[in-house]
Amino acid sequence: MKKHIGYKKLLLPAAVLAMTVSLMLLACSCGLIPDDLGKPATPTPTLAPATVKPSVTPTPEPTPTPLPQVMAEFYDRGTRLDDTGLLAAGTVLKNISYDISNDEENLYEFLGWDANGDGIPEEFPYTLNENTTFTAVLKITPVIYKYEIYDRGTLKVSKECRYGDYIEYPDAGSSIEGDNVFLFIGWSYNGKYDGMTVQRVTENLKIEAVYADSQVLKLYYGGGIYAKYVEEGSLLPDLSEWGVTPDEGYSIVWYTDKALTKQVSSSTMIKGNLTLYGRQERTGAGAGYRIETKDQFRQLMDQVFLSRTTSLNVLITYDYGTLNDLTKFISNNCISIFGYEISMSSKDGDNIQIKLKYPPLATVKSSQVFYTQIPSANTTLEKSGRSADFDSFAVDKIKKTLTVNNSEALFYALENGMRPIIDPKANDLAALYATMKSALRTYVSDDMTEIEKAFAIYQYVILSTVYDNELTEKVKRGENVEGYRGFMLEGVFMDHLAVCDGFSKAFACLCRIEGIECVRVVGTKIETGLSHAWNKVKLEGKWYVVDTTSGGTIVKDTEIMTLKYFLLTDAENEKLNKPEKGSHEDLKCNTVYDIHSELGCKVSSPEAAAVLLKRFIEAAPAGRSTFEIKLGYSIESDRKAVQDILDLMDINVKISYAGTGGTYCFIYEK
Repeated sequence: MKKHIGYKKLLLPAAVLAMTVSLMLLACSCGLIPDDLGKPATPTPTLAPATVKPSVTPTPEPTPTPLPQVMAEFYDRGTRLDDTGLLAAGTVLKNISYDISNDEENLYEFLGWDANGDGIPEEFPYTLNENTTFTAVLKITPVIYKYEIYDRGTLKVSKECRYGDYIEYPDAGSSIEGDNVFLFIGWSYNGKYDGMTVQRVTENLKIEAVYADSQVLKLYYGGGIYAKYVEEGSLLPDLSEWGVTPDEGYSIVWYTDKALTKQVSSSTMIKGNLTLYGRQERTGAGAGYRIETKDQFRQLMDQVFLSRTTSLNVLITYDYGTLNDLTKFISNNCISIFGYEISMSSKDGDNIQIKLKYPPLATVKSSQVFYTQIPSANTTLEKSGRSADFDSFAVDKIKKTLTVNNSEALFYALENGMRPIIDPKANDLAALYATMKSALRTYVSDDMTEIEKAFAIYQYVILSTVYDNELTEKVKRGENVEGYRGFMLEGVFMDHLAVCDGFSKAFACLCRIEGIECVRVVGTKIETGLSHAWNKVKLEGKWYVVDTTSGGTIVKDTEIMTLKYFLLTDAENEKLNKPEKGSHEDLKCNTVYDIHSELGCKVSSPEAAAVLLKRFIEAAPAGRSTFEIKLGYSIESDRKAVQDILDLMDINVKISYAGTGGTYCFIYEK
């Protein structure tokens, strides 16, 4: 292959050129330069003056004008497919085919290419004289789907629709017809049941109402029949779930036969169906509950606390020690209810009467807000693609249920992996639960990984809630704080003002609704010695520590979000918090996760930090904002590390910072 080599002109300096000419003239006058290379030099004869003819510059031949270059681009419904590259104007394009695949929504037939926007395909071959955009002309035929809905063999709905249309479900629910109980537990789709409710059509469907055929508990009492699906080994519910309570001084005693001669021997559900018959009997004549193990007693008292039952009669058959031992067992092993009072009495040591008093429910809101939140440039929180009526949460496929009538019971149900059923009379609780689901509809999507979901929840809880310093100060002073909403879910979702109890409960509940295992851990904050609560969360098979309360860092009168407390190890958390003995110590958090690296805000040099910080400051809106950076290199001190970064920035903005140990949240105002 020949290579074309470019040449450069060699130019002599003017002085050298003049010297060269003089020497040549001198040589000529001496006869030293031959006039013919083949002859010896001879003296130059004297010549007569010559007539000088003017020089004539020849006219150059005209250069042909090159043809302009043009290009064709091809699009389909706004998406660029390809182009021809640059071609000479006048190039003739032959017919260009386009293979397009059908999808779930439509069938497509390619008709040709439109070049002028009239929707009519052009004729090919096509002469390309200018830059041209071709758009695919398609015949689109919607795919028609059909769904049918059956309830106990009867066709209720038959409808044709488009892909993605909402399914219109008929009313279906549990019913009791004579002695036959129909406990509706969901819908099956093309013969498969998994507990989920499909909202939109994506295929042809045969939908059938599913009724429990096992684990059905039937309770006959006072002329009525009550039924519920109860998993094997679960504590049997009492009639308070249906709003039925015995008269004062009486308890409901259950029997396995209609004649009421064989008293039930266990307080837990058997494998299979169970039918019980009850009557109210004067307290002491019989036991409302028969308890054979410590675990059964724990389950019973959890249920008592959640329903805020004030009195009950229990027959305990195992050796529990003394009534004082029983009280300590409740305190150490049952759910935490702040400020309750309990008293026990027994005449025979077996039948025990228990009476309880409870603190007020979440009724008190702090009156002062001490901190103002500053927006964070690190946030990835944005609206998801879920619709406003999305209601297919992971929690809704759980079979095990618990009827709840207050936020503490709601938290208990969710943390323990149960699907909460909101008491119809608990309107405020229904609104609270709806608010929690609304937050997840807005910021979490089904195509997120578990870590992405947890991070969205972490950001939401921190950015939507300010720390309740007024409540903390009351606790420090030993004041009565019964009923304060900052300890509970209402603090986060209704007041947006909470302490660590509320923060940790909110994070756990939102994770559980999305099907992510999460628990609340209690202990002490090492720096202050105050009680503290945080979370452990299981993501993609591994447990991590999350502390949303600390994630909202206090700086003077402001609160800023930091990433430092998202997905820690036990070793990292133990430098900050000391867990109580028995507070989920079995859940080991040993996996290191670097959120700063994942988000691209970990840097390897001061120069890189300065460039990154400057870019975010310049892009920030007017007002105060924050941006957190983690340094991936060794530093001498926090002050010097930050100053080294700021010295490299040529920007006229006031900047301060918070943080230590190489992770700094920069606060700036434009």
